[in-house]
Amino acid sequence: MALSHVLGARLKRLRIQRRLTLQEVGASVELSHSFLSMLERGQADVSLARLHRLASFYGVPLSELLVEDLDATTPRVIDANEGDLVERMPGMTLRLLPIARSLGLQVVHMCLEPGAGPSTPVSHDGEDFFWVLTGEVRLTYGSDEYVLKKGQSVLYTARVHHFFSNTSRKAAELLSITTPPYGRIAATREAPAL
Repeated sequence: MALSHVLGARLKRLRIQRRLTLQEVGASVELSHSFLSMLERGQADVSLARLHRLASFYGVPLSELLVEDLDATTPRVIDANEGDLVERMPGMTLRLLPIARSLGLQVVHMCLEPGAGPSTPVSHDGEDFFWVLTGEVRLTYGSDEYVLKKGQSVLYTARVHHFFSNTSRKAAELLSITTPPYGRIAATREAPAL
């Protein structure tokens, strides 16, 4: 497939994953929606500067738009020690799984030690999904509080300030999915072998 068609398909996939219109993307990156439409169909050339603006807007590296895909027929196995670890606060560790950006979302394994929290309140664009794998956690969402137990999950708009804590005497683990990826998580150390 010609590079222009591959690039166009990738840009269209990113836009659709984020449920955006051509007009919304165009207004954000200062490009006409008709040009973006032609680009997504592989019918227009694009400068590196414009492509960089689109990659930044979608929160993906420029190389992800240009480099050939891996063999799509081969599953990607992620080892237990893969991913960047972020210690958000004492007792709260996040492991960012390395598949996130290619799917247009962010996948995180969160561990909360007993008594950990509360974390710093955050708000950002998009939606968050959390699934409690073990233990019990407290979600503070705006002025409301929710106690989530093993097996329960929660979905919410991330534009409202929210934070987590573990007020129990047992450790808790959660799996979170955020779309689009939340860019203010910075890796602080390598993931240890489990």
